[in-house]
Amino acid sequence: MGSAYTVNGAVSGFGPLIVSTFGYSPLESILFQFPLGAVCAVGIPLTGWLCGRYRNLRIATLVLCCLPVIAGYVVIWKSSWGHRPVAPVVGYSLIGFFGPVVGLTVSLGACNVAGETKKSFMAAAVFVAYCVGNIVGPQLVRSETKSEHYPALWTGLIIL
Repeated sequence: MGSAYTVNGAVSGFGPLIVSTFGYSPLESILFQFPLGAVCAVGIPLTGWLCGRYRNLRIATLVLCCLPVIAGYVVIWKSSWGHRPVAPVVGYSLIGFFGPVVGLTVSLGACNVAGETKKSFMAAAVFVAYCVGNIVGPQLVRSETKSEHYPALWTGLIIL
């Protein structure tokens, strides 16, 4: 869960890098965030509807939604980072699948916990993971490792 929320911070840390690292304009950088937002906007309600409609689909859907996120990390990390590259931007759009992952993780926890105290503790743990992830994500983007494609960020996110 912490890793899923670290993506939030990484997205906010990586967005400006599209401008400074890859040579795109600030307007292009903003426009490149639309596909990521569209994946979240469509994926969250779609996975919610699917899992509400069909029983025992949450874990399989969660795993399926994690795969494009991991693929997006790998594409960004291992692709060529020349002037105005396409592959890192495509990988950046793929990590939009973190939205459904977060929603499914929260719903899985809420559905599999009985008792008010345990539900409250689970909700608090999710909130703590959210806060820690949003703090840690941007810290993993270290400008001195630009030539190595920010390995701390991608290695940390892939492993977590």
